[in-house]
Amino acid sequence: NLSQKRNKPNTGGNLLGLAVRMALSLGLHRELPAWNISHLQREMRRRVWWGLYMFDSGASTTFGRPILLPAGDAMDVKSVLNVNDEQLTPRTVEMPDESALPTRYSGIKAQCDFHVHSNHISNRLLSPCGVSPEEAMRLNQSLESWAQTLPGYFAFSGEPAAADDWYLFTRARLWWRFWNLQIILFRQLVLRRAMKRTQDSTLAATDVDNRCRDVAVHAASATIVSI
Repeated sequence: NLSQKRNKPNTGGNLLGLAVRMALSLGLHRELPAWNISHLQREMRRRVWWGLYMFDSGASTTFGRPILLPAGDAMDVKSVLNVNDEQLTPRTVEMPDESALPTRYSGIKAQCDFHVHSNHISNRLLSPCGVSPEEAMRLNQSLESWAQTLPGYFAFSGEPAAADDWYLFTRARLWWRFWNLQIILFRQLVLRRAMKRTQDSTLAATDVDNRCRDVAVHAASATIVSI
């Protein structure tokens, strides 16, 4: 994170790569159910893995680099639990039920789920040929469908579920990530269309062109208003 803020993305990427390789060596991407460790230790492993997964996915998307994290059958570790710290301690003998309210682990749980469902889009956008307006709309529909699965306290519309600073920031950051990917998805289409219009002012926009523009403008506007 410090390397990124100092405008050294290559150094930051190298450090993240080392961290991912170390995590794989430790088997953090695997659940390892036969391993006799406490519930808290197992949950700590999940938190470390998904924290790294979230950071690496976000950095790769931001800097336009391939996301090299394992997926599918190569990774079976469960998501972190949405629980308060007092519900899971070294003395816990039974896994607690997840809270219906936001906790300090709600953000990592939701953002990692977002990356699991959207990393293929980030990698697809690295193709030299780009994406067509029709494909972009299909990919955006998958993003919109995912957003519908979020718990109510993370919904974009409506009043916040709490006033705590950590919750408000976590909720906003999740949507900044969501809108950022929408902007990246449609940016090339909007810019390409604008360049064509400078060459031919009579060029008419199609319905799908207008819808692509509307999604991009809405994502950018929502980000600015939120910040």
